[in-house]
Amino acid sequence: MPPISDSGSPPKEIMSLRPAVRPLAVHRRGTASLHHIRNEGGVRAEMIGQQNNDNRRLEAEVRRAILSYEPLRALYCPVTVQAHDGRVRLEGAVRTFIMKQMAGELAQRVPGVLEVQNELVSDTELQLLVAQRLAQDPGTRLLTTDVSIRCFLGTIHLRGRVDSPARKEAAAKVAAEVEGVRQVVNELVVEEETGGS
Repeated sequence: MPPISDSGSPPKEIMSLRPAVRPLAVHRRGTASLHHIRNEGGVRAEMIGQQNNDNRRLEAEVRRAILSYEPLRALYCPVTVQAHDGRVRLEGAVRTFIMKQMAGELAQRVPGVLEVQNELVSDTELQLLVAQRLAQDPGTRLLTTDVSIRCFLGTIHLRGRVDSPARKEAAAKVAAEVEGVRQVVNELVVEEETGGS
């Protein structure tokens, strides 16, 4: 414990050892450290920003490559492209399985693409999936002979006759739950409404 002078404060030589203000060198060193930390954070943010720019650039190049294929461009196929570190994911709907394959091949040819995850669904695949689900579901199992299923770019059209409003609703619900279905147009007619026997 430092000795106390008659005035009640520590002697002057002890005060000089504990200045009230930090020395300038220490202050600068502390500031430099804070500045260095801020720069590291900025560098990380800059790297993330650059990575996002690279991903967006790759997405745009893949979109451009896919749209160079006339059948996809002419039909305005709803294809979503996501890129992350050279890995590209394609999602959406196309008319045929050949279009799906072609989109995947075009994406793979783009410089910088390391891998393509092709999650595109063709209308023919989707139509088959919906028919299978309708045939398997207990509420719609008996409808498959009286219902036609058409698909255009992920939109399912249900046409035909059913015996009750509940079956009509069930068919639309089952179709809508199939992965890849974007919309269901339910044009099923309940036989009671048309005066059927």
